[in-house]
Amino acid sequence: MAGTVAQGADSLVHSLHPRMSFATIQQRWQDFADSKTGKRIFKVLRYLLVASILAYLAYQLADIGWTEVGRSLPTTPWFYATVLAMYAILPLAEVLIYGRVWDLSARESLPYLAAQARA
Repeated sequence: MAGTVAQGADSLVHSLHPRMSFATIQQRWQDFADSKTGKRIFKVLRYLLVASILAYLAYQLADIGWTEVGRSLPTTPWFYATVLAMYAILPLAEVLIYGRVWDLSARESLPYLAAQARA
């Protein structure tokens, strides 16, 4: 008798909360994400995440001391020139590589330059 009661309770639980397939969960999640409320919630969560990271960074820097942070910055302009060069090398290399692969001019390879050419 105990087995039948447990089976009956088990079937009742499954009828109230049927197992959802991954596709169903994924579809419900996508529906929520596409809804107006979902978009608002995700936007707020994104801003909260960024604010939390910035607050934590400011807290850590304040813990070190702003004077110490200022003294630790590189004083030579060559450091900043190197960082700028490293930042610019990848996009320029991509323009050269993809321009050659797809037979594009530099003006066609960079969307900003292409937009300026059309204007």
